[in-house]
Amino acid sequence: MQTHHKISDTSHYNPINTTPKISDTSLQWCIHRPGCSSRLGHKKSTLVERQALEAMATAVIATWVMVEVMATAVPATWVMVEAMATVVLATWVMVEAIAMAVTATWVMVEVIAMAMTATSERPVQQA
Repeated sequence: MQTHHKISDTSHYNPINTTPKISDTSLQWCIHRPGCSSRLGHKKSTLVERQALEAMATAVIATWVMVEVMATAVPATWVMVEAMATVVLATWVMVEAIAMAVTATWVMVEVIAMAMTATSERPVQQA
């Protein structure tokens, strides 16, 4: 009668096995196998897994681009606020200029009125 040995205990040493058990030996076996990763359960990475990783990397890049766009929008908004403040200031300067012009006109009216009064109050010289 032949004795049959169980090989399940030593199956993780078999390089043909595609799902070895986690041990130092199987990890070394996995390192030397192309496409094998201990984080992915000692399987060859599939096309779907690669596409998922690429999609996550693309999402990270897209998020970073969005952060850059928002960072650019903040200074642009600040420049717009500065421009509006400059317009408000320029408008106020214009109001001040108009007020000065009105005051100057009023002063001119006062000067003319004083001149007219002085002319009418002059004594008449007789010849």
